[in-house]
Amino acid sequence: MGKTFQPMKLNFGLVPTIAEVPHARERKLAMSHRAAADFDAWLGATELAA
Repeated sequence: MGKTFQPMKLNFGLVPTIAEVPHARERKLAMSHRAAADFDAWLGATELAA
């Protein structure tokens, strides 16, 4: 599997949308910020559990 792995770029179709933001560029930026905050929360929870 390691020889055929090809990472993909972020696909915003996989991320829940934020309907309050009308323009695509701002909506994607808002989703990116939300994802970063969620990741930080997850990372903090896993560090505490370890």
